[in-house]
Amino acid sequence: MFLTFVLVVFSFSVGTFGTPSPDSTDTNTDVSVTPLRGGSFAKVAGRQFSIDGETTFFSGTNAWYLSTEPDPAMVDETLNNIAKAGMKAVRVWGFADANEPTSDKAYFRVLNSTGSFINEGPDGIQRLDHLVSSAEKHGVRVVLPLVNYWAQAGGGMIIYNNVFGGTETSWYTDEKCQEAYRYWIQYVTNRYKNSPAIFSWQLANEPRCTKCELKIIREWARTTSAYIKSLDSNHMVSLGDEGWLGADPEGDYPYKGSEGIDWVENLGIDTLDYHTVHMYPESWGQTLEWGSTWIKQHDDAGASAGKVVVMEEYGADKDRLEIMLPWQETILKSDIAMDMSWQIGGPAAKGNVDIYSISVDNKEEFNTLGKEHARKMYAKSGGRTGELPIGNAGNRSSAAPPNKTSEPAISSSDSAAGPAVTCYTGCEVAPITGVELGHEDEYEDCWVPAEL
Repeated sequence: MFLTFVLVVFSFSVGTFGTPSPDSTDTNTDVSVTPLRGGSFAKVAGRQFSIDGETTFFSGTNAWYLSTEPDPAMVDETLNNIAKAGMKAVRVWGFADANEPTSDKAYFRVLNSTGSFINEGPDGIQRLDHLVSSAEKHGVRVVLPLVNYWAQAGGGMIIYNNVFGGTETSWYTDEKCQEAYRYWIQYVTNRYKNSPAIFSWQLANEPRCTKCELKIIREWARTTSAYIKSLDSNHMVSLGDEGWLGADPEGDYPYKGSEGIDWVENLGIDTLDYHTVHMYPESWGQTLEWGSTWIKQHDDAGASAGKVVVMEEYGADKDRLEIMLPWQETILKSDIAMDMSWQIGGPAAKGNVDIYSISVDNKEEFNTLGKEHARKMYAKSGGRTGELPIGNAGNRSSAAPPNKTSEPAISSSDSAAGPAVTCYTGCEVAPITGVELGHEDEYEDCWVPAEL
């Protein structure tokens, strides 16, 4: 989601969930919350997903802000609301980069000309740790994009470009940017690769390469997804793009190929487990009714290629029931495996809501577009009446390792950068070769080289 406000450009119990019949109109009744069991990873099954041994259609939502939320209780509340509504997955930013340490907001990593370090403190990775741990407890799977095309909400490609030069179009082929990006991939995938809460690693939020050759993002997606697979064989990988179709210079905006994506061509990338679609018709110069056409076109293309399709972002800034219900009806008639509205709001979202947010406090909207739709998606699977399985209790793996390992991951010798230091990471990550390390005690964090 590109976050502008006017014009969008940019008691646990063992067993299955108890719930009213998926066809029930009583959307005031919540689904029971059941933890995920260790070793139970979401997988592709035909054109659907298999979760805890069951192949189903299901729904989810977005809540980009949860990974940096300072109040753990607010994270728990939001995940509880998602789970009780019967939604199985949530998409949350898996990045929070900055060029300088900040005292007013969370950051996971600082990247600048003096070096790069991971912030494993309470205003850093510990917040992502809590999100993953809480998702395990609430039976919710998390999609984690690993970089943002857009500059808002936790930085993005611009953070890399501020250090290494370049633009959002050169970023995909710039060796220094890509090595720094891959270091973050290595760190975060190693940290959570044993958690069943991770639904998929996502290469980026809405990657674009305006007026670039289509092969640039395609090759980047192919090599990066293969790299992630080499690090973590447990979890799925997705691209996170908007689903641009075709490359007709005379076509309407969604079909021009002007953003460097050919969605149909990218269906051939074997190391992408499923393929994403976003939809904001009026911002793209289309009618609201066109939205159902966009959904059908992607479902048809996915069927032809035998690929899983996820409607990953869609929303409305007004008249949500009138606008979104027809889209959801189209999804229900399709083989779209999962749909994720943008985005859940309410008390836990606080200042992070936008004009597209569906608040849990708006009972009519949340019950209809959230709870009732979740039941209908599951019913489409031929699910058992009275049950909506979202997870099973059992022996869960730890969501994350301790803040610092007992053995050093990186060390440096005396140099102009300062005295020798030993740098620890939350998991074993190979160092990037380059400049000397900075002082660990300056920020109580972990420094790694940034001159790549």
